[in-house]
Amino acid sequence: IKYYSTGDYSLDHALYGGIPEGQFLEVRGPAGCGKSLMALQLARECVKSGGFVLYFDTEAKIAPVAWHAFGLDKTPLCKSYNVKNLEQMLKTARAFVESGQCRMIVVDSVDSLETNEMDERDINEGSKVGGYKAKIFSEWLGGLKQLAAINNTTVIFIRQLRSNPNAMFSNPETVSGGKALEYYSTIRMVIRADKDGNEIKDNRLVYQGAKIKIDKMNNGALPVDYIPVRFYIGDGEWGLDRIQSAFEEGKRLRILAPRTASSPKYIPCAELLKRLGITDPDVLSFNGRGKVMDALKSDEALLDAVCELIEEADNKPYSRYDEVDGETPEDDSAMDFEEFDEDEE
Repeated sequence: IKYYSTGDYSLDHALYGGIPEGQFLEVRGPAGCGKSLMALQLARECVKSGGFVLYFDTEAKIAPVAWHAFGLDKTPLCKSYNVKNLEQMLKTARAFVESGQCRMIVVDSVDSLETNEMDERDINEGSKVGGYKAKIFSEWLGGLKQLAAINNTTVIFIRQLRSNPNAMFSNPETVSGGKALEYYSTIRMVIRADKDGNEIKDNRLVYQGAKIKIDKMNNGALPVDYIPVRFYIGDGEWGLDRIQSAFEEGKRLRILAPRTASSPKYIPCAELLKRLGITDPDVLSFNGRGKVMDALKSDEALLDAVCELIEEADNKPYSRYDEVDGETPEDDSAMDFEEFDEDEE
């Protein structure tokens, strides 16, 4: 099975390699959390691998600057398509999937698609058929799922979480479109806004923080915690922040991590020092998360070395890596911090 990278190391690790080809992906979250940014990021990753992307911008909200910043405005491998209603979207998506030439379809979003029955009725009339959108999804998604699996087409549906005023003791958040999409989706990704990750420069938001949770994944263990990410939306190329990704995954793999859970001091592993040709570990010892992020941002060689170790560790057969030089997890020789403690003493 081919996987499309999300552009974030921690997210790829949680998804066991990335977004699988030929499956349904559901991305849901409240307004303004970064769902469209995530969809554009996935579309760019597919285009980088040489696949054709069909993007249904049903809300007509993606600005030309966003298409340009993600590099999708001039490439022939990405086409933005506008449809009138839900039935037309499903028929168009089915036609592109049957052609075998489309590798990814993005529907942004399901909530703004109205059915043909609602388009034709008078505005003063009530809905003649309740739950008509859910009924159409139930009828169409089964066949579309089979065709997508046969033709290796990944289909991404974006759904917005809304408040349900009738819910008193249950979950107050709900989505439109019924339960069919929840059943047929292989992966469900929930995105929440994270204001702690926002960064403002010159009265302009250049980094938008978010946290992502894999709420459903068939045939895979679900990570419990939210994964913190940041979208760069400043000048130049937009997308998931590479520095944030390297910091979070490097911390998990203990490439550059705190000595203990309560210690604010980040120290490097032996393999990182070896790659950079540094003998004194104090050179790469930092107090606090902010100092580590500043070092990764200013030192391109350090960032590249951390990313290389992460990519090498991701190819290992076990899921949790406590070292990075090929030893088994029971052998702590690759990341023995006792020699650093003796030097400091």
